Amino acid sequence: MIYTVTLNPALDKTVEIPSLTVDGVNRITAMRTDPGGKGINVSKVIQKLGGKSVAAGILGGDTGRVIQASLEAMELNTWFQFVEGETRTNMKIKDPVNHTNTDINEPGVTVSEEILSTLLKELLKKVVDNGQNYTEKMKSDLKEIIDHGKSPEEICEATLAYFAMCRWQ
Repeated sequence: MIYTVTLNPALDKTVEIPSLTVDGVNRITAMRTDPGGKGINVSKVIQKLGGKSVAAGILGGDTGRVIQASLEAMELNTWFQFVEGETRTNMKIKDPVNHTNTDINEPGVTVSEEILSTLLKELLKKVVDNGQNYTEKMKSDLKEIIDHGKSPEEICEATLAYFAMCRWQ
């Protein structure tokens, strides 16, 4: 099974505004919302290619519930830990006249080291031989990843690299 991890997911709201004007009134001609984030996007592609995966990560608040419900409606397997706070909503503005795309991204929720550690520990148990080979060395390596991560993006990159390494050992 492929597990994708999204530690900073978002509800992406994509709007179309022909001839977007800064410092003026603009009219939206089309709009859609999609669950997003690197790992979630990978799970959606895996499904389109006929594969199966589990989209895992951290969600918060009503927006998090909307994301989870959307993924389940797409028949994607999910495994999220809910935390306090609200998962971010990002605005994507497409201007078909000027052929531009503008992203406006909110900051993500702040997650404690304890919650992140618990999530990663539980996920690692699922990934590595269903927990049968979950050794002290792996616990130590995981702590290194968490202790040295400076941002959610860096932690996510290190975590994905770690999971890839564990999978192929």
